[in-house]
Amino acid sequence: MDKFSLLPWLVTGIFASSSLALAHNADNSANNSIEQHREQRKIAEEQQDQQTWDDFINAVKKQEAEPAAEPAETDAGRHKPEQPSSH
Repeated sequence: MDKFSLLPWLVTGIFASSSLALAHNADNSANNSIEQHREQRKIAEEQQDQQTWDDFINAVKKQEAEPAAEPAETDAGRHKPEQPSSH
């Protein structure tokens, strides 16, 4: 057997294993990117929820700090509707 007859198989094997390794790395990179995106989205949603609560709490505090508005008229100042007369 000639020592060069195995060379094509050797080159093919090296190429195939390196291609498989590159594909595996690319797959891992894609999975990591997806995980990072999910984590970033989760953090952003939590921050938005916290901001919403902060806005709500500030609005309640502001409303509590304002004096209550006086009613425009009292019950004594209102006119009662006229009752229909019974004949």
